[in-house]
Formats: sequence, structure tokens, C-alpha cells
Amino acid sequence: MESLDATASVVSIAQLTGKILSLSWEYYIEAKDAKEHIECLRTEVKSLQDVITEIGQLDPSSSANLAVLGTLNQQDGPVQQCLISLTDLLMKLEKGQRKPSMRKFGLRPLKWPLSSKEANEAIMAIERHKFLFMLALNVDQT
Repeated sequence: MESLDATASVVSIAQLTGKILSLSWEYYIEAKDAKEHIECLRTEVKSLQDVITEIGQLDPSSSANLAVLGTLNQQDGPVQQCLISLTDLLMKLEKGQRKPSMRKFGLRPLKWPLSSKEANEAIMAIERHKFLFMLALNVDQT
């Protein structure tokens, strides 16, 4: 049961990273500001997605893998904290998409919804999550 919870959480992270990558690509293409922040954020999110994919490929029937997955998926543990960070980021990106009055006329003005400080904080949080997950993978492979 515990391995199913961990696997579901890892899948949730993978789904969130996919949505963030998709939305941030729209901003990168259409928004005129913050290209550097968007690029850096996309790089970190993609990197996190790659690490999460590796974790998702762990065999939960192995006791060592089960221990790693269990440790990562504890309440308020790395997986839960990562889910919170990614959900918050996704909500901010989606909020920037909502301009119903402009869409009526076929206009879709996109302005990067994160300040420089918010973007840097999001990037640093994603880097921390990725680092913890990479450490867990290294422990598993030793």
C-alpha cells in the first residue's frame, strides 16, 4: 500500500512538471518579458521531471527501493513539499493566463506572472527538490 502511495505521488509530480513545462513554453513564445527567467525555470523543471522519471522506474518490490520511496513520501517529506511547490507555481502560471475580457476579442496578452524574486525562489525550490531526489537515487544505487 505504501509503495502505491509513493508511486501515485511520483506520478503526480510528473504530471505537474508536464503542465508547468507546457504553460511556461506558452509564456516563452508569447510573452515579451522575462525570457531568461522562463528559460531557467523550464530547465530546472525539465531536470526535476527527468529525476522523477527515474524514481518512478524504481521497482517497489525491492526492499531497498521501498525504503527509499517510503522515506521520500513521508508526511511533510520531500515528495509532499515538492507537490506543494509545484502546485503553487502552476497556480501562479495559470492565473496569468486568465484574461477573459481580452480573449473575447481574440487577444491573448501574456505577461510573465512571476516577479524576478518569485521566479528565483521557484527555481531554487525546484533545485532543492531535485537535489533531494537525486540523493535518494544515489543511496538506492549504492
